[in-house]
Amino acid sequence: MQPGAGPDATQKPKDEGGSAKKSTKEMENIMRKVNDLEAGQVKRTDAKQKALENLVTLQEMFEEKSKELEDCQNNYAKVMGRLKEKQDKRNHLNDQVAECNQMMNGLVQATMKHSRKTSYFGKTLNGAYHIGERNAARGYSCSKESAPHRITEKDRTRLFGKKPAFGATAGSVLGQSASLPNLTGTAAAEVPSPN
Repeated sequence: MQPGAGPDATQKPKDEGGSAKKSTKEMENIMRKVNDLEAGQVKRTDAKQKALENLVTLQEMFEEKSKELEDCQNNYAKVMGRLKEKQDKRNHLNDQVAECNQMMNGLVQATMKHSRKTSYFGKTLNGAYHIGERNAARGYSCSKESAPHRITEKDRTRLFGKKPAFGATAGSVLGQSASLPNLTGTAAAEVPSPN
């Protein structure tokens, strides 16, 4: 048998042309797939690059926010420390104010008590002083407790605060002098005692 003779010989050229087309098609498919793979690889590389850039940006933002958070926490701790100090100081001052208020209330009560006593003693002494003044002016006492009714020299000195001058008697207070001589040179009559 000779090559190319027989039923297979007539079909080989067809198969060669078909296989060339087929291999061309397969080659095109492979090239298209390679191009698709390359395009996908480029896309994935671009996406990866963008993701890495985004990651770097986000990491920088995270570090900034982390630093801000740390600063806020430090500031918060300082503010809370100052607040605690001020609350303690406020509580201490409230205690001191309450203590001072109690002391002031005691002082006010003592002052009111002292004022009442002073007012009472002032009225009593003022009344006694005026009674003594009237008694000294009259020369005798109208009080039922005083026994002799005539005011003594000692009481008169005590009431007026100084020793009476020579000849000062009840008569001199009334405008008459009992101990001084009159213009005629004779002694004036003594003023009778009211007793």
